[in-house]
This record gives sequence, C-alpha cells and structure tokens, in this order.
Amino acid sequence: MRKHLKTECLTIVFLVLTIPGISQEYASSSVFSSGRWFRISVTEDNIYRVDYSTLKALGLENPSNPRIFSNNTGQLSYYNDGSHPDDLIEIAIFTNTGSDGIFNEGDYLLFFGLGTARWIYDYSTREFSHKKHNYSDTAFYFLTSGQATGKKVTRSEKPVNQPDIISETSDDLFIHEIESDNILHSGREWYQNAGSGRNIEINPGFRDVLTTEKIKYKIMVLARASVSTRFSFSDSKSTLSSVQVDG
Repeated sequence: MRKHLKTECLTIVFLVLTIPGISQEYASSSVFSSGRWFRISVTEDNIYRVDYSTLKALGLENPSNPRIFSNNTGQLSYYNDGSHPDDLIEIAIFTNTGSDGIFNEGDYLLFFGLGTARWIYDYSTREFSHKKHNYSDTAFYFLTSGQATGKKVTRSEKPVNQPDIISETSDDLFIHEIESDNILHSGREWYQNAGSGRNIEINPGFRDVLTTEKIKYKIMVLARASVSTRFSFSDSKSTLSSVQVDG
C-alpha cells in the first residue's frame, strides 16, 4: 500500500512599519548632577512659602540664591508616542527681600505649586472636567541653590485700556473622590464604598452661592449585584437625581 505524506507549509510574513515619531531634544546632563538638593511634597494647587531660616537650616550652599525645579505636568500619557519632560525645569519664584533688598534673615520665598490632578477646560462645551492622577496624589518640587540668582517672577504691566466686562462673581469647582474599594482587586478604577443604607455626605464648603444659577454635577457609580441597584443624589430637601445599575 502506498502511503502519502501530507505536509503543510506555514508562511510567516513580517510587516515592518515606519511610524513618524515625535522629535525631542534631550539634555546632555541632568540638573541633579551637581549641588545639594531637597524635595518638597505638594498635594494641592497653592502658593507655598519657604523661609530663609529654613533654607539656612537645611544647609544650602547659597541660601541667598534659592532655585526650585520641577517637571510636574500631571499624569503622563499611557502611550509611548506622547511627548514627555526630559529633565527638570526651573520655575519662577518670588523672594521677599525686605528693606535692604538682600535675601537674608527674616525673608522668605513664594512659589506656585501644582498637585498631580488637573482641571481641564473644554472651549467647545465651555465646561471644566477633572483629570485625576491614577498613580500618585503627591507632586514633588526640588529645591537647590546656586552662585547666580535663579529664575524670578516678573512684574506685569497694568493694562492701560478700560475693561470690557466687570464681574463680581465667578465659577467654583469641586471634586469628591474617595478611592477606597476596587471590585476586581486590579486596575486603576477605584470607588468609595456606598453600601446598602449607607449615606455619604458631600460638603464642598461653597459660600455666597447665587441660588439663581444652576449647579452642574457629574456622578460616576459602580455596582455588582444579582439585582438592580439604585443610587440617589439629594440635597437637604429633595432627591435631585438617581442612577440605576442593572443586575
């Protein structure tokens, strides 16, 4: 009996794509390569003060010439095709030098520090959205000193023209996000536990609110149950809205 041997040939094709990348220049060396450095932790957007006496106690080589660096741009892209900071960038500071014009005992510096989260304005919808950093709630600024004077806040010139619009009100923003539970025990989606019968009180601390203006709010909820789950959002008087999640 004649036997036939069947063979199969698997052809593998390698496809090579050339994707234009983002051109970026890199520093020849890091600013960390010299000097004495100290790290400042920041958790929210604010103006921060550092006294001269603190700089001197830290042991800065030139406490009269403080410099602060950071590359806090918020959370980086999840993809490797986005631009990203290379080295630390010096930020402008304000130094209160008193009557003698010299930064010494009794003086202080101010700098504007950003947390890791960002409020992002959409010009098309004219609304703000909040982008939370999924991996850290603390940003870091780095303090050092040098022989020369560092970057300073410049004084702006007062506009000569009269304003077109005068307003005595402004919008206020608030975010409530307590990350305590993760249903899958994996990933970056965390929520605050709002179990059955549990009331969560949210107080943004707003003052002088115009009751004639509407308040816009967005809610994100998550439920896992065999039956449907309902979340209710209410003020002290009545229910404002509710969200139902199917079983």
